[in-house]
Amino acid sequence: MKLEFELYKKIYQKDVNNYIIIKDDGSYKSKGAYVKKLSSIDNDLPIVNLALKEYFIKGVPVEETINNCKDLMMFQKVVKISYKYSHTLYGNKKLPEKCLRVFASKKEDDKGVFKVKDSGRVEKIAGTPEKCFIKNENVIGKRIPKRLDKDWYIQVARKRLFDFIGKVENNE
Repeated sequence: MKLEFELYKKIYQKDVNNYIIIKDDGSYKSKGAYVKKLSSIDNDLPIVNLALKEYFIKGVPVEETINNCKDLMMFQKVVKISYKYSHTLYGNKKLPEKCLRVFASKKEDDKGVFKVKDSGRVEKIAGTPEKCFIKNENVIGKRIPKRLDKDWYIQVARKRLFDFIGKVENNE
């Protein structure tokens, strides 16, 4: 019988379904929503995902990765509501779409996004910022607007980092 093994430099594990394993050459294997490899059809909060990987693999503070990014698409939060809901709301405004690309906003008069059941019950869409703006058009290659709230993304990244390692250094 032949025994195989691999050597790893570091292992960070949130739980059995969320981990990143880093090899000596800097390559890695990952599993789970926080550090998975993204694709064109699964591209939710890519900046947070990248910030965590940069931290684990290269030691780059999450704040640095997020603050240095200028690509709007990297900040998208994609939300889809199921057939159990009749429609979405942006603040009090009814929207025809059931799939939204939302971005955290610093602008005081921007609203949150909600989903509405047939019964009329309104629920905040989970994981979305209190204030956001919606851009459902193509955002590939678009630069970030001044109203984008990078601090919201930093807080999400810090929380996820804490979920993995139980502490977060403040590197601002």
